[in-house]
Amino acid sequence: MALGQILVTNSDSWDDYVTLTDLNAAGTPVVNGWNRKRVNGSDRQLPAAVEIDGSGFANVQWYAERADDAGVNNTKAENPPQGGEIFVAAR
Repeated sequence: MALGQILVTNSDSWDDYVTLTDLNAAGTPVVNGWNRKRVNGSDRQLPAAVEIDGSGFANVQWYAERADDAGVNNTKAENPPQGGEIFVAAR
């Protein structure tokens, strides 16, 4: 697999803490710089370096938690293409 990039956009109106896990990489590590990264409600298209499979797709799981209320959270696995965008939200 090759290293590539996807884009992360906060689709919440609130600030969230976001953890991004690379399911394509050996051992499914947390993506560098994406362990409880604070993503403001206005943040759009933040880059994340991830492994891209032979078909040109990432395989990631994200977890978002509201910065002001840890009880509001959400998680999802996604397969965006190289350069594609994922939309995270704690709601």
